[in-house]
Amino acid sequence: MEPISKIKKEMEFNQNLGSLLKVIKTIAAMEFHAFKKKMGSFERFLQVLEHSFEMVQGRKVMHPFISNNIDSIGVVAITSDAGLLGGLNAQVIRSAIVEYKKQPGKMIVVGTKGQGAAQEAKIPIVAFPGIKEDSRYEQALQLRDYVCEEVLKGGFGRLKIVYPFAESVTVQKVKIQEILPFEKFKEISSKQKIADKEIIIESAVENIVEYLIYLWIGHNIFEILSWSRLAELAARYTHLESSSQKLEEVEKKIKMKYHKVRHQLVDRSMSEIFSARTIFSK
Repeated sequence: MEPISKIKKEMEFNQNLGSLLKVIKTIAAMEFHAFKKKMGSFERFLQVLEHSFEMVQGRKVMHPFISNNIDSIGVVAITSDAGLLGGLNAQVIRSAIVEYKKQPGKMIVVGTKGQGAAQEAKIPIVAFPGIKEDSRYEQALQLRDYVCEEVLKGGFGRLKIVYPFAESVTVQKVKIQEILPFEKFKEISSKQKIADKEIIIESAVENIVEYLIYLWIGHNIFEILSWSRLAELAARYTHLESSSQKLEEVEKKIKMKYHKVRHQLVDRSMSEIFSARTIFSK
């Protein structure tokens, strides 16, 4: 029979660990909501960008960002370097590998943990550092510059980004967004356009369209990095919640074991007392 003192120490340890997990879980939830509140809206920027596209509609534009004959695909997988995320990184990498194998071009992985998983699958990668909250914008621009250069020089014709997305603090999923070819250009062209006579365009239309799409890609990647960071915080909370529930189950089992051993000790003590009284009463 296990010593009751040892079981009691185990109970105290689990109770202290449970209290610590609750504190960390609360902090994780607060970080999630604080970051979500800090994520700004870029509706005005998108409206101005769309209006700029409308001004060049009706003009023939041939550009690799809109259409090209290269079938290979560039896949960007956004993973996190943080811990306590459960299997979120693994889900992103699995989805990215599926997309990459459809039309292999280049696999670009953000985050060292995701890079390791991709290398284990024997897929060559281009590595970028993990997301840092205070430098997300600069990271988005670096990634934007790299993928745009690859498309322009014919490295790949299509671009998809695979990233974690938080629907809520408890629900995360993997999203796949096709960035290029820029289908939004066709959507805008279907709308009523501004009459050509109202606009004076000095630069080549292709250069204008390239720059507008270049701006849009940078904005889009920045938003994706923000959503990925939010999903990281949500996944951490979810993992801590799961760990808390498992710890509660362990604690229940230890308590049951404690009470069982305690009852056995009480029963044995009573049996010994009864036996002693029987012997000495003779």
